[in-house]
Amino acid sequence: MIKIGKIVFGTLFFLVSTQIFAQKNPCNFTEERKGDTVIYKGEMNYLGTTHAELRISLQFQMIGNELGLVFGLNNIDGISMDSTNVAYIQLANDKEYILTPKQISLTKDNKRLECRYVVSEQDEQDFISYVITGIYISTNIHPQIDISDFNRYTARRICERFKCAHDKIKNTK
Repeated sequence: MIKIGKIVFGTLFFLVSTQIFAQKNPCNFTEERKGDTVIYKGEMNYLGTTHAELRISLQFQMIGNELGLVFGLNNIDGISMDSTNVAYIQLANDKEYILTPKQISLTKDNKRLECRYVVSEQDEQDFISYVITGIYISTNIHPQIDISDFNRYTARRICERFKCAHDKIKNTK
């Protein structure tokens, strides 16, 4: 009976603490601090590509006032990225945007390469208003990676993340 009480108490404590954490910011982003900078992160989405060996993730991130996308790739066969590895993003307004890498890093265990692309302030309104319909990125090994598994649900969620961060966090600072 005491064991059941501990389980119930632990579950309630977890739910209450999760609710308090979720209310920390208006968009329910995960928050991470690096020095004085707060990084707001959306959910991680894993996407398929035309290259079966690659496991690519996509995540919305806001660092300071910069809204952007972070792509994560398996660090296989010496895969790397530099400032020439741009991302081509197509939106539902039939425009194509070229994003250049702002930050490239390896995870602590060197198994994942992460590349952060920032959307310019002049293009933010388009990323808020229109969903992404196509993504192409490149690495030193793969000159064009078509993110073929990018579905409408994920595209809509990322667009919602841009809108919420822009309206409720960035413009209230």
